[in-house]
Amino acid sequence: MTEIARYRERPVEVTVSRDGDHLTFASAYEDFGRTITEEHRIAERDLVLKGIGP
Repeated sequence: MTEIARYRERPVEVTVSRDGDHLTFASAYEDFGRTITEEHRIAERDLVLKGIGP
């Protein structure tokens, strides 16, 4: 897995990684001392077909 980008947009840190033909978007933030982590994986092709937006 190769990290493509990492940025911090208070209070969340987002990491985008590539693993073959898939992209992984991971976010992490602190919530009263606990770290909450979410991860979403999508095929590159599907991301391009979906386009910009929610």
